[in-house]
Amino acid sequence: MLKFIHGRLEMKILRFLLVFLCAVPLYPKKVAGLPGIDHPAAMAIADSILYICDRESIHLFQLEPFRFVEKFGRSGEGPGEFNSPPHLAVHPNHLFINTMGKIMKFSKKGEFLEQSKIPFTYFYVYFPLKQAVPNYVGLPLKRVEDKVPFIHTVNIYDSQLKLLKEIYQGIPPQLLPPARPGTKIIKQDYEVIPDCLEVAVEDNKIYVGDTRRGFYIAVFSSTGEHLFDIEKKYRKVRVPDEFKKEFWQELRASERWEEQKQRFNYLIKDYYPAFYSMKIQQKKI
Repeated sequence: MLKFIHGRLEMKILRFLLVFLCAVPLYPKKVAGLPGIDHPAAMAIADSILYICDRESIHLFQLEPFRFVEKFGRSGEGPGEFNSPPHLAVHPNHLFINTMGKIMKFSKKGEFLEQSKIPFTYFYVYFPLKQAVPNYVGLPLKRVEDKVPFIHTVNIYDSQLKLLKEIYQGIPPQLLPPARPGTKIIKQDYEVIPDCLEVAVEDNKIYVGDTRRGFYIAVFSSTGEHLFDIEKKYRKVRVPDEFKKEFWQELRASERWEEQKQRFNYLIKDYYPAFYSMKIQQKKI
């Protein structure tokens, strides 16, 4: 049985709370300092170890009793170096780390083992590859048509990162890939409160959350077979007029307003999405 954590929360704090709520049921509540962490990008918990990805390193903390263990990683383009904020997944015998354009395996003690080039591009934002044994799951961009030139797709790759199957077509990226030098900049739509397209893996099942369809999660096997859908009724929460008014006031008062209005059509929905992010741990969503 999967249990849902869902509530009426402001968008500014929702992402933090969802990550926090995934961890809270596992350990007693406590407050502790996290020294040396300036720009946290992602976190994971496994075997009573808290892993926090900073701008250019991974920090390890033991939870019981709470103490700093070690950190590893450094900025750079070489083997085992991070060319963007790292994202991490913990597997039984190794750590699996994504940065822009490459994936790396480290031992659980932080020793670099190997790396491979990711066979597709994420552009401005990227989703880490996830492992659904024996395969991997990724969300590359796919060129489709002139009106919506790119969309995210959910693809399955084998252990050598060769494409096996596309299992889901998602939403367009918030920003288009950068224009080639000398080409005309195309004004593009920008969703101030975007829909969620997120992928999670639990027990080697692939969960694809897509709020364009409401409270909707499609579930697939590790080989891409569609198993079932999760759909929940939910109360729509209207985006307050005050939020819209403050957003426009702040944007128009910014130093870059003249530049930004030439590049983007800012769009604000009437209602918040059914959820803003999705995480799965110990059979809880």
